[in-house]
Amino acid sequence: MSIAERWQRFEKLPADVRQNLEKLVPLFEKKGVLLAYLFGSLSRHQPGNDVDIAILTRAESVFRLRAAISDILGTERVDLVDLRNAPPILRFEILCSGQLLYAVDEATQEQFELASLHLYRDTSPLRRQQEVSLRERIASWLSEKKASNSA
Repeated sequence: MSIAERWQRFEKLPADVRQNLEKLVPLFEKKGVLLAYLFGSLSRHQPGNDVDIAILTRAESVFRLRAAISDILGTERVDLVDLRNAPPILRFEILCSGQLLYAVDEATQEQFELASLHLYRDTSPLRRQQEVSLRERIASWLSEKKASNSA
């Protein structure tokens, strides 16, 4: 299912959705959010289909915040990412291209960002090996397909 298909049944993003992002801060403070980042098309000031927010909490499930976030932003088109469980490459992309919406304090932000960068760097050899293996499997599959078409 494409992104466009996913959001078909929901109304388009409201024009003031970017302005409403700052209204999330009291919710984040009340619910024990440690960090929140806007990422995706809205963070790049491009038109988008949804609002992508990555959240790190103390204990509460990130996804329990979805209804309240949707109410504040005035849209159901909200995608949440739990930073505690996000893969290293997604964390890295969010930190590189995202926009900080909220931090409980600077030390928490620095600690999380540094840990995420270390994790991304430490898993780099695994990603390279995975890419090599994938390329080898694709090449093998293509050569088998070519051989079967020739026969």
